[in-house]
Amino acid sequence: MWVRPDCHPSQKCYQEIPDCDIDDDFCDLLNMVQRHTRCSTNYCVRKESTDSEPKCRFNFPMDLCPKTRLEFEQIKTKSGEMQYRAKIVTKRNDSRLNNNQRLQLQSWRANCDIQVVIDHYACVEYLTKYAVKDEPSTPILKAAFTTIVNNAPSNSNPHGVFQKIVMKTLGEQDYAAQETMHHLLSLKLHSSRFTVIPVSLNESRRVQISADERQLCCSNPFLMSMLIVHNMIAQALIQPN
Repeated sequence: MWVRPDCHPSQKCYQEIPDCDIDDDFCDLLNMVQRHTRCSTNYCVRKESTDSEPKCRFNFPMDLCPKTRLEFEQIKTKSGEMQYRAKIVTKRNDSRLNNNQRLQLQSWRANCDIQVVIDHYACVEYLTKYAVKDEPSTPILKAAFTTIVNNAPSNSNPHGVFQKIVMKTLGEQDYAAQETMHHLLSLKLHSSRFTVIPVSLNESRRVQISADERQLCCSNPFLMSMLIVHNMIAQALIQPN
């Protein structure tokens, strides 16, 4: 008999929750952020080419399971060979509840999914799924096309109209969620452990033979010293530890 709390559990800090309310807090988080209440075509219901009818892409509702067990799923490789992939089916008494881990859920205090990686295939599949996850389609091109076409005179040149559309589209940039968070938090988009030192090479090609005729040196002593320092730094960077 769970009752919806007045304050959303995500607005609470875990350190401020009394010990006597820890179990109730966990129950509120399960029902508020971990429950897949219903399936909708606007969110999760999809029809794949191999499916006969639409179904939830998160596989809800899930089958109940009285005990955690290990299953072996038969898969077909590119070469046509049949192999087996291990899969852990966890204990489940609720068909609409997402997989969770209590410590992680109460610390994160938001929706989270946990999966058990037991072999290299599952690890590669998990990493690939997030690496190739596409961003939502941009509405910029459609909006630019509609705006320019509606405002263009009826006797205008079609070539010029499409040129305006392309120029307006290329002038805008789409930011992914990760890039947006880096900008908001003032984080670097990329980093490197190598330090680039700009060195002016003006007149560096003018060389002269030294007195012993065994070494070449630059006619400018300052530039020659800069080149020596640059070479020393480059050799130190490429040498193994």
